Amino acid sequence: ADGVETCKRYWPIYRKIFNELGEAFGCEWRARLFSGYSNEELSKLALDAMREGMANGVYRRDKNVPSEKRGFVILPEVIELLRALREAGIKTYVVSGSYSAVLKVATGKELGLDVDPDCVFGCDTGVEAGRKADFIRKYLAPRHGGKDPILVAGDSMGDYAMFTELKGVKKALIFARENKRDVDRPI
Repeated sequence: ADGVETCKRYWPIYRKIFNELGEAFGCEWRARLFSGYSNEELSKLALDAMREGMANGVYRRDKNVPSEKRGFVILPEVIELLRALREAGIKTYVVSGSYSAVLKVATGKELGLDVDPDCVFGCDTGVEAGRKADFIRKYLAPRHGGKDPILVAGDSMGDYAMFTELKGVKKALIFARENKRDVDRPI
């Protein structure tokens, strides 16, 4: 089967394992699932799947929020925010528990976000679930004179430390997801 069909077949299995075994297993499972792929092949697989999804309305730009149940949604406001930040000379990063090769496609020019691929970090580049603040302090702050980011955004409890522990943060954008797991629900 081609990569798109493979993703469609395995995604529900992956989500079940992720939801039952937790975030720490998430990257390990992805690494095993895609172990036969190079980063270039995985990027192509992700891009093909996203292009097909856009053609079928699964990946779209509208006023919804990201949801595995309804597809990946690119918020027009986020596209505009990232554009405005770039124009103002503010460096933007993506720090996620997902796999970097897929993140670079999802945050690239094709879907409108246009994040520099060198500024995209995932579980395979040292980001640990629930420890994004540590990653930012260790790897990103030194690039900026040891300073914390001034703005952070996220959509789960895995982002909580980033919102609360980075003292330089002035604004936090918190996105509500349609597909919340119990661990993501507010206390």
